Amino acid sequence: MPHSFNWPSNLSHQANWIGYVAVSNDEYSAHLGCRDITIAWRETTKVVEMITDIMDLQRPARDYNMTSRDPTIKIEAGLLNIYTRKHDQCNVCKLSAREQVLNEVKRLIDRYSNEELSITIAGHSLGGGLAMVSTYDIAEIGLDLPGRVIPLCVFSFSGPRVGNIRFKQWLETLGVKVLRVVNKHDFEVQTKLIQKLGDYCWSYWHVGEEIILDHKISPSLKEMHNLTCITDLEVHLDLLNWLVLFPF
Repeated sequence: MPHSFNWPSNLSHQANWIGYVAVSNDEYSAHLGCRDITIAWRETTKVVEMITDIMDLQRPARDYNMTSRDPTIKIEAGLLNIYTRKHDQCNVCKLSAREQVLNEVKRLIDRYSNEELSITIAGHSLGGGLAMVSTYDIAEIGLDLPGRVIPLCVFSFSGPRVGNIRFKQWLETLGVKVLRVVNKHDFEVQTKLIQKLGDYCWSYWHVGEEIILDHKISPSLKEMHNLTCITDLEVHLDLLNWLVLFPF
């Protein structure tokens, strides 16, 4: 059964469920050839999270008591806040989302230490950003087994840029595999030209490879005019399904 985790919100004074950690069963592990630990982060759902989404201030990860071997690596402060914040007065948030995730992943690694393991981290929108932050954290800590490196991979759906150029370079150096799934009409994709023109002056950089989808090619979505649906997870999944059935 998946193990969920929460983060505290100062505006609501309540804990918000924001994701879960799960592990593949025996049947699926046999199909994969390893026991996969999956961390899933949900999308933006609350006003406080929307405010966090638009925070554009970068901070070193070590400012939030995270392991970081390079002080020049910086990450968006709002994501770091969600990932590391905790409240002693909240029964389910005495531990931060970071601590809850790491504790559960460590427990599962110990439990299945005699098997081949992998870690998959996925997220949509805000969750895509948190997936990148938690991936960086796990890679820096090095949650491996003696003599064995546990491979890390990320699936980000319509996820934002998270860190500076050193963040991108370091994850690539660590061998983390990242696949970004985006809609061609997403603002994040449209601003790629600006990033190229600005070269290293651009503050935030994407990591990994990307699949660019186009909802205007899908018969069921091409007439969609609601701009908020461009980044919708169901739209992305429908487009991926269309891509598998009718590659273009």
